[in-house]
Amino acid sequence: MDVNADTLRVEVEDRINEFASRGYRGLGVGISRSGDVPVEECEWQMIGLLPLFDPPRHDTADTVKKAIALGIAVKMVTGDQKAIAVETCRQLGMPTNILDTSFFNTAPPPGLNLAQMIYDTDGFAQVFPEHKFEIVKHLQSLDKVVGMTGDGVNDAPALAQADIGIAVDDATDAARAASDIVLVSPGLSVIITAIRMSREIFLRMKNYAMYSIAMTVRIVFTFGILTVAWNWYFPPILVVILAILNDGTILTISKDNVVASPHPDSWKLREVFISSITFGLWLTLSTVVLFAVINNSSGFESTGVENLCASCMKNECHDFFQDQYQTCVMDNNATGCGEMTGSVPQAASVQDVGSFRESAINAYWTQYQEKYDSRSQLFEDLADVHLNSLPNDAKPSAEAAYNQYVYAYTLGVGGAAYEGDYDVFTAAQLGKGVEFIGNDEVPITNEVAFCDYVWGFSNWNQTWTRNNEMIGPGIQRKEGVLRSLVYLQVSISGQALIFVTRTAGSNNWFFAEKPCNLLLIAFVFAQIVASVIGWIGFGGYPTDRIAVIGCGGGYTLIAWLWAIVWQFPLDVIKFAVNYMLTKNTYANKAFTERINAGHPTMTHSVVSNAQRSIRASRTV
Repeated sequence: MDVNADTLRVEVEDRINEFASRGYRGLGVGISRSGDVPVEECEWQMIGLLPLFDPPRHDTADTVKKAIALGIAVKMVTGDQKAIAVETCRQLGMPTNILDTSFFNTAPPPGLNLAQMIYDTDGFAQVFPEHKFEIVKHLQSLDKVVGMTGDGVNDAPALAQADIGIAVDDATDAARAASDIVLVSPGLSVIITAIRMSREIFLRMKNYAMYSIAMTVRIVFTFGILTVAWNWYFPPILVVILAILNDGTILTISKDNVVASPHPDSWKLREVFISSITFGLWLTLSTVVLFAVINNSSGFESTGVENLCASCMKNECHDFFQDQYQTCVMDNNATGCGEMTGSVPQAASVQDVGSFRESAINAYWTQYQEKYDSRSQLFEDLADVHLNSLPNDAKPSAEAAYNQYVYAYTLGVGGAAYEGDYDVFTAAQLGKGVEFIGNDEVPITNEVAFCDYVWGFSNWNQTWTRNNEMIGPGIQRKEGVLRSLVYLQVSISGQALIFVTRTAGSNNWFFAEKPCNLLLIAFVFAQIVASVIGWIGFGGYPTDRIAVIGCGGGYTLIAWLWAIVWQFPLDVIKFAVNYMLTKNTYANKAFTERINAGHPTMTHSVVSNAQRSIRASRTV
């Protein structure tokens, strides 16, 4: 023992405390002249103190500052003297609310439990391994995600208990074995880099998830509404192309420029689903409105509109019957036959078709009315199954249509169809003007039915001309043109949505945050291909019912302008959704501001005993 212990005690302790207040450890130096005797039996004399300085790394202060800026509550846990810990915190710019281990043995202040007291403290000094372990457990009991760094054997229990145990570069084997992550380079700055990168990756995942959900909602509702409301179909091949071009190229978002969240983030599924569904419904509305406007207007006059053809075909059909087929002779008295107007041309010789013919016609009409609810239903069947084409002369010819109509649906002698020598006179004379082919019952002698037929067929994927100028497509042709237009608008507005979802967490306009060049190139490439498809179509492929016909350059431009006009309100929707979901901003964040501590601290959440048990029993 020191022979001068009583004399030097006060002075030495004062010096040690002085060193500690400056961040130095004090190492006592003594000598002994007792000779070769056991250390515990010799007398020695203290001759001085050596101050030892173990400063933080040059980048540690910056690392701590960045960690706090990222919403991480940094706490110091050290075995050094409390004064050294306070000085080290000061050097690092950390709060200096440091406790020693005595607080484990004292009751916490009223209104606080031990876990909350640990959480509100900025650091701990003079701790032993068991204290580090308890500190981690108590923080986890508050449902906090705890990460811990360490290098020694005494850190191993706490490293194993922590949610994220990190062994530093020169850590012992025990610390490495107990950790989740082992650093291979000196310092802690790599942790900040990892946090930033992980948050950037998470943000990209979240942005893509919002885009995918919104597009799913948009596709389902858009084509569901168009199919149910307009009986309009979208071919699967265009859906596949959308998936390949848009969803394929959108994977470049993995390289997008994003700003890491300044606080720990989570999926916040309520926000994700509300925003995504709202975006999807807005884009659905944009497509349905475009379809309704074009479908119900003369929007295709540059390529012909069927309502022009409607007038020309119906008027000509009526004139045709009035001028050429006005009289039906049912007996020698030339009695008009009402609905049978047109059975025999006016210029034909009067033929007595007899009572058998009359009864056959009446029987036919009875069956016709029993089978079909409307004439349009009948002629849809006819055009679907039997009729191939109509003559495409300088203008629609009702007479040519009638001749083909009669030729296609009137049986000849012995059940064989009439060929080139067939004419309506022979049909009237033989009483074969009305017959049955398969399940089709055809009123070839009814003006109203015939004109409905001509008009219906004129819309069946045909293009009519007047004076050698195109005046209108048929219904299927128009639907085919609409498919290319709708596809292009869906493609442009759909992929452009990614520029909105990538800024969904901020209150910035989508054009204020520049995406990466790769994402821009992918968007441009995909939409150039989509524009070409919309412009030229597939030439009627795959089938008439779902044909894709190019909409031309003018409507390609309209699709782009329409998508741009509807793009900007998406930001307004985004701002509104963000406001409604974050009225109490701090209540929805992982951290709030705490002035007295000088750094963010996590809000306390209710944790059940079962959760505490799971946390406490967690091992690595």
